Amino acid sequence: MKKKQLVPKAVLFLICLSIFSYPSCDSRRNEIEKQVSLLYSSIIEIPYSEMDTLVLDTEYMHKKDKYQFLVFVDSTQCTPCYASHHQDWKYILKECKKHYQPVSLSVIIESKSISDEIREIFLSSSIGESIFLDTNAVFRKHNPFFPESDLMHVLLLDKDGSVVFVGNPLRSKEIEELLYKKLNIL
Repeated sequence: MKKKQLVPKAVLFLICLSIFSYPSCDSRRNEIEKQVSLLYSSIIEIPYSEMDTLVLDTEYMHKKDKYQFLVFVDSTQCTPCYASHHQDWKYILKECKKHYQPVSLSVIIESKSISDEIREIFLSSSIGESIFLDTNAVFRKHNPFFPESDLMHVLLLDKDGSVVFVGNPLRSKEIEELLYKKLNIL
């Protein structure tokens, strides 16, 4: 009598996972598409006066560039990680100005506090940006539709607060190229 060969549990688990993961990929994609669509149809309100100011780009406040990057760093993200790459925006802003048009940068950090070391990184930054500390989550209160996913936490806004581009050009060359194409047609 031959013994029945049983499928190892790990293989069975992988088969089940692959069967059930296809619908979840479509579901996730649909959810992201809905969130992006909602962003494009919304006006982002930035409650500057209700947040603490770490760095203020006074030039921006006076001349108001036609477009502004908004970077939102929430408590689920690593603020020190963001701070270590913050200077990378210098290149993006320079390219926008050189080839397209000046774009300003505002960063909102949603956190009860930040360390002195992180504060010093932002204070010593030389890229001409405004950085705000949102200790009471007022940005989310003013924008309850704002997505949780950090994939959509970098926006290009026009002067009225309308979203014209969603995506972080620091994450990939493809997003960076899409940004420049968008700026070229605006």
